Amino acid sequence: MKIDPAHSVQTRQAFSIWVEEKYAVVYHTVVRMVLCKEDAQDIVQIVFIKAWQGIEKFEGHEKQLHAWLMRIAHNAAIDALRKRKVRRTVSLDTQMEQRVESLESDPFFDGDAALAHLHAALETLPDKQRLVFNYRYFDNLPYAEIAEITGTSIGALKASYHFAKSKVEAYVLNHSA
Repeated sequence: MKIDPAHSVQTRQAFSIWVEEKYAVVYHTVVRMVLCKEDAQDIVQIVFIKAWQGIEKFEGHEKQLHAWLMRIAHNAAIDALRKRKVRRTVSLDTQMEQRVESLESDPFFDGDAALAHLHAALETLPDKQRLVFNYRYFDNLPYAEIAEITGTSIGALKASYHFAKSKVEAYVLNHSA
C-alpha cells in the first residue's frame, strides 16, 4: 500500500480501510501479550496512531507493511508490559487471576476452560518467552518473520520457544484438575 501525501482524503480513506482489515490481527496479538482486554484496546489505538504517523515514510510491499505494523504492535506491547512492571501494586497471583478473568470476558475470546488455563500458564512466562510462544503457537509465524518483527536472531527465538513450551507444559500438568 503506497500512499501519496498529496491525496490526503484518499490517504485517510485507504488508512481507515487498512485499519479495519488489520484491527483484529493486531488486537489478538496484543491481547495475548498483555492478557488484559482494556490494556490491549489502548495499545491497539497507540499502534495505529504510530502507524498513521509513519505510513508516508514506509517503503516496501504489502508483506513488509504487515511485518512493520506487527513490529509496532510488538514494541507497544513490550512498552506497556515494562510500565506495568513498574506500576505493580498487587500480588502476581492476583494480577494473573484478574488478567485471565478479563480475557475470558473479552467478546473476541472464544475459548473454553482449557484455553483459559493455557493463558494462565502463559502469564507465568517471562515477557520474551510469552511473545515468542504467542507468535509461534497462536499465529503460526515462521521464525524468520518473528525475527523480523522482534529484531531477534532465529536461534535465540528457537531457544525462547523451546523454554516457553516446556514451562507451559509443566504448568498445565501441575495445575490440571
